[in-house]
Order: sequence, then structure tokens, then C-alpha cells
Amino acid sequence: MKQSTLKTKWTFVTTLITFLIIFIFCLLIIYAISSLLKQNEFDKAERSADDLYNLLETKPMKNITALEFSSVLDNYQKVILYNKSGKKIFENVSTTNVKFTPPFQAYDTRNIKILRTDKGSFII
Repeated sequence: MKQSTLKTKWTFVTTLITFLIIFIFCLLIIYAISSLLKQNEFDKAERSADDLYNLLETKPMKNITALEFSSVLDNYQKVILYNKSGKKIFENVSTTNVKFTPPFQAYDTRNIKILRTDKGSFII
């Protein structure tokens, strides 16, 4: 049986180290991109909430059209307005793919968070 030469051992070690460095670097890039995309989704939700607040402040609810509500939404966003007792007043969706409606919960302040269900993850 032939023994491994020093050249073969060094080739294996350097190949393994190179592979591990590239693998770790790729993992870091994937993590950074996913973090940026998640932050971008939160920023879009914040911006839509601000735009919706400004729209409701400038016009009475009865004078706001569905087109105006759609203009404050980004793609794949849904707006649901409730009264103080929790009764749904209005619902508008920017696309037909959004079928999920979270249960109503009243908050004193704006609370944007991720909700994970069996249907997927949603920013509410």
C-alpha cells in the first residue's frame, strides 16, 4: 500500500482550508443580504403606515377612495381599518395574493412585528 506524500497532504489541507473560507464567506453574504431584505420590508411597512396616517389626517374617511388607499400601499400589502371597538371598517389589498388576515388586537402605539403562522411569515 502506497503512503500519501507530503505534497498530497498539503494539497488536501490547502483545498479544505480554501473551501471552508469560501463557504464561510458565502454564509456571511447570504446572512447580510437576508438582513437587508428584512429591514427593507420593515421600512416599507413603516412608510406605508406613515402614508396611511397622513392620508387619514388630511381627509375624512368617507371621502377617501379605494384608489387613494391603494396609492399608499406597496406591493403585497394589505390595509385593514378597525374602529375603537374592533369592528372592521375597511379593507384594501394591493394584490390578490394576500389572503391572510391577522386577528384584531388594539395597541396604544404603533407595533410593527413579524407574525409567523402555518401560512407563512407576515409583517403586521
